[in-house]
Amino acid sequence: GKAAGWVIPVYNLVTKSLIDKNNCPYTKAVGEFFSGGVQNSAEPFKCLSSGEGDVAFLDYDSAVRQVGGEDKSGEYELLCKDGGRKAFKDYASCNQAVVPPRVLLSSKDLSPVE
Repeated sequence: GKAAGWVIPVYNLVTKSLIDKNNCPYTKAVGEFFSGGVQNSAEPFKCLSSGEGDVAFLDYDSAVRQVGGEDKSGEYELLCKDGGRKAFKDYASCNQAVVPPRVLLSSKDLSPVE
């Protein structure tokens, strides 16, 4: 989702003082950090895979889907919170944060569905 794709990586850069928290909006600061500029794109993976960008901000499930599955992910690496990089299969130890999954809620007064 949006938190995993943009908010969390920017938060991590701010909390590590890698970008100035007062440099809002953060697009320019993030672009300077990654030295290639940042495009606000609805299709960040397309920008990365076409060679127009070096980094794509998106959640893991979207990345796997757009790459074509974990078995086809060899051309790309995850950027770890500690500054390292790892293969897709190592997402449990290389991620920007753990984000709760989306959930469905209902009223406690509803009867069970049969």
